[in-house]
Amino acid sequence: RPAPTPTDADRLLAATGATPLWVAITRAPDGRYPIDVCPLPEGDPLAAATAHLEARVRATPTQWIWLHDRWRDDPG
Repeated sequence: RPAPTPTDADRLLAATGATPLWVAITRAPDGRYPIDVCPLPEGDPLAAATAHLEARVRATPTQWIWLHDRWRDDPG
């Protein structure tokens, strides 16, 4: 369902022209912590980042905890 999403990163990207990156760290079965980095596509990097996050959580749900109530405000 729709949820409020912070837009600070979008504003920073617009102001700097930086390339948006998706970065994630998860624990591997052997105890290492590999870092995945990939550039986000042009257009709507916030939507792309949200899609990456959703895919990562679905792939490894036991490694995630959400500490704030993202759906406390009804976006309409």
